[in-house]
Amino acid sequence: MINVCVLQLPTLSMSENRIDYYMKVAKDNGARIVLLGEYELNSFFSELKKMPRSIACEQSEHKQELMARLAAKYDLHIVAPIIRAASGAILRQAGIFGGAAQKSARCGGENSASLKSEQGRKGELNSKSDLNSNDGSNSKGALNSKNEQNCKGGLSSCGAHALNFKAANSADGLNLSASIPSNSNASNLKAESQKDASEEEIFCASENEPIWVKSCAKFSPSEVKFYDQNILMDYPHWNEEGFFANRKSRKIGKISPMIFSEGGVKFGVCFGYEAHFDIFWRYFMQKNVGCVLVPCASTFESGGRWRELLKMRAFTNSLYVIRANRIGEAKFGESEFKFYGESFVATPGGEIANELKNEEGVLMCEVDADEIAAARGLWKFRKNLVSRGLL
Repeated sequence: MINVCVLQLPTLSMSENRIDYYMKVAKDNGARIVLLGEYELNSFFSELKKMPRSIACEQSEHKQELMARLAAKYDLHIVAPIIRAASGAILRQAGIFGGAAQKSARCGGENSASLKSEQGRKGELNSKSDLNSNDGSNSKGALNSKNEQNCKGGLSSCGAHALNFKAANSADGLNLSASIPSNSNASNLKAESQKDASEEEIFCASENEPIWVKSCAKFSPSEVKFYDQNILMDYPHWNEEGFFANRKSRKIGKISPMIFSEGGVKFGVCFGYEAHFDIFWRYFMQKNVGCVLVPCASTFESGGRWRELLKMRAFTNSLYVIRANRIGEAKFGESEFKFYGESFVATPGGEIANELKNEEGVLMCEVDADEIAAARGLWKFRKNLVSRGLL
């Protein structure tokens, strides 16, 4: 049995007090894995477009280093979407790295930032500005009593189950692995990269070039691994595909969702938009995954549709689906919409075991092997596909 903690939050400020408090709550309630929603660590992508690169880079690096420290401090595995700078290889494929781009000014100043590679940086952040979270909390502000009450009020538990599996291949769906020596500060990350160091510097050809990659990180006590989102939204009002550089490094005809094992349970991770595509669920069934973690940033009053979608996915795949949806607000053009939360866990039987409402809070879930084994033995969905050579 393993406990998973969902944190339903708005975009967090640069202050460490609030997230440290929630990680302590997770640890005190026996969690081994903590799941955050999309854009809880970074500003929403429409806001990143308007943000000076120096501030955006500072926000991203600080949050990565902070999550690594907290994972080590509380002995947790933190699964969290993160916006990070593209590597030299991605920029070269995107036509940004080298040539004219190399002659242009390094990212720095008001509209850009000088970035060191993940291989060379020491993780020493010199914060020069205070960033506000979407809910208006100041970066210098400590966690107030209202937040503590909301957390305690939203704390709940649910019965969930998982199956015993062999350890996942460390290469499954992971684009970068950064090791954190146990005898060093967790903020000193050294990427295990084989690229030429000269290709690791980040350059900006212009302010409109997409130098950002949308990823999901798994921060563990001794390492950090990243999975770059395979399929991004490309709608006129929500065009992540056009903003992020993920498309420049993807492999045609292949997907690579994050897979990892913890406590004898095999977990899969896919972003909310990716959960709409059958190919991801087939991949998870092939890998014999017992619990899928789905970080989201959902709005437009889509809660009912999400409940039905993920309940169906949980039932037809005989696994658990844990959804983490953020709260807060964001602008779409001239309109402002709210992210509504409603994080939940769906069982292998296709039922909602427990959920949060639309306020800041914590959802605790127990993942156990028995219910998955019972569902798979009863419905035999996977067994029938395997016996016919269809999986």
